[in-house]
Amino acid sequence: MIQVRTKEDLKNVKTNLSGSYKLMNDIDLQGENWEPIGAEKNPFKGTLDGNGFVIKNLTINKSEQKGVGLFSYVEDAKIINITLENPRVKGHERTAGLIGSGKGSSIENSHIKKKGQITGNNYIGGIIGLGENIRIIGCSATDSIIK
Repeated sequence: MIQVRTKEDLKNVKTNLSGSYKLMNDIDLQGENWEPIGAEKNPFKGTLDGNGFVIKNLTINKSEQKGVGLFSYVEDAKIINITLENPRVKGHERTAGLIGSGKGSSIENSHIKKKGQITGNNYIGGIIGLGENIRIIGCSATDSIIK
């Protein structure tokens, strides 16, 4: 399990998309225009255990892009125990706070909280924008504006 302690560590998830990661503390992305993890032709296929910690102030402005979120695309991935606070995410389609688009993956005990705003044109959600064979258990998006 690779420990993630800083925003630089979180960015480095992009260098090993099949890795197993675990947050070790809260991470504040204030002032960062986040580049989503994974891509349609190279999706995240690993595990991210938020370990009950929070990623704060995720900001993404990709109004012409498909697959926008903390993760752009996931496939056969596992995302658990993570909370996003105050996400501001703008994409074209397949847009969400956590995962823009995915298939064959599991999302558990993950939440979007505190005045998030997620905007796009098609397939927009708090946790996931568009999914195929996605298992979602114990997740929520509260106090968020999705449009």
